[in-house]
Amino acid sequence: MLYTKDDQIWLANVIGAAPRSILKQSGLQGVGWSPDGKQIVFDAGNDQERGLYVINADGSNVRRITSKAVYPARAAWSPDGNYIAAQCYDNRLRANNLCVMN
Repeated sequence: MLYTKDDQIWLANVIGAAPRSILKQSGLQGVGWSPDGKQIVFDAGNDQERGLYVINADGSNVRRITSKAVYPARAAWSPDGNYIAAQCYDNRLRANNLCVMN
């Protein structure tokens, strides 16, 4: 099981092992597994610096995948794992859009 709490991504074994934190980042929210279970997508940051990030399932290799001009939320992987879609507020347009990244 994957969840967020206190600006951290937590993994918990459904069998009953203690949850473990794999990443702490300010403003962390909205996590989701890739279809193959090897990566995690999440949004993090404050209102001026919010971004969409991908990390490996072990918490390594954090990388930002959105520009600083958008405010992303509610990210989800495509079933084939090739794309990530999210709701993005575009500061230039002052409107919500669908962002799709590969």
